[in-house]
Amino acid sequence: MEKWTTQIESTEQLCLYLVKPHPINYLPLQLPIYTLFLLTKLDSLSSLDLSSLWVVLVFHFHFSASSMAASSSREAMNKQLLDFIHSMEQEGLVDYRFAKVHMLKESSGPFFFASLLPTFCRDSTATLRDLTVALGQPLLNYHDLGELCFKIRGGAACLGVCRMAHACGQLHQAVQNRATKERLITALNAAKQEFSIMQEKLETLAQLETKIVSNEADGP
Repeated sequence: MEKWTTQIESTEQLCLYLVKPHPINYLPLQLPIYTLFLLTKLDSLSSLDLSSLWVVLVFHFHFSASSMAASSSREAMNKQLLDFIHSMEQEGLVDYRFAKVHMLKESSGPFFFASLLPTFCRDSTATLRDLTVALGQPLLNYHDLGELCFKIRGGAACLGVCRMAHACGQLHQAVQNRATKERLITALNAAKQEFSIMQEKLETLAQLETKIVSNEADGP
């Protein structure tokens, strides 16, 4: 306490000290200590205006409370996202690659994962549409069908969307075996079903990840 008594001689010094950054877990202790100290030293600090003191203390209490609330909110959202990914792993929808891709934001930028998911959904939607059109032709072009299957299967596998990748692999195998149109349409519908399941979950994850990153950017 002697160190603080020599440092704080005026309202101005108090303001400068209280508003500068401190560790979040130190802020709750800081206010009661300074309140007690200053209230016992009012007689010796003739330049200290009591109303100014209360303004500073109220402001600092609001700042520290907001900081702790923001930190708690970020932690809760991060836990929600990681739990969501874990539940997808438990369902067999994704494998270990998916969590690794999520971690790439540490080196590729904070919005990497949030922007990657909608890009994957858009590309997959376009490729499935192209496959549908190709299978609607009177004569099947197995080479083009194979290229499209390879594209969508590779994208799903790289992201770690394993169940969708497996369904696309089944379609690719059917194309390579030059299966009948009916067989190919059945395999394509299975791939579409898996993508439909994943699309809803990926959109939810992208929204949550965007909130987390935005919160971190705006937070103290």
